[in-house]
Amino acid sequence: MWRYAYFHGDPDQKAKVSWPLVRRVLSYARPYRGYLALTLVLILVQSGLGLLTPLIFRDLIDHTLPAQDMQRLNLLAFGLVLIPILNSVLGIVIRRLNSGIGEGVIYD
Repeated sequence: MWRYAYFHGDPDQKAKVSWPLVRRVLSYARPYRGYLALTLVLILVQSGLGLLTPLIFRDLIDHTLPAQDMQRLNLLAFGLVLIPILNSVLGIVIRRLNSGIGEGVIYD
């Protein structure tokens, strides 16, 4: 059984990928187009959330602290706590979608 666990070919040899092969593989993913689109949108949202943290710090340093606006300070602090939580939840959802798509394509 272990003899099949090792690769016996040339490690420098590149896999031959042709357009018919790519089309065939993509045809297996066709039933999951909606989930793929949702996954891509969630990845973009997650990336956008990562960009919000520096903007919050910029607003905090440039406007909120000099004006001593405590209400805005509380709002920004809440945002700084909420963003990593949302980012983690989105990461879990994205991983779940990715694994479901991958396992579905393999099963089909």
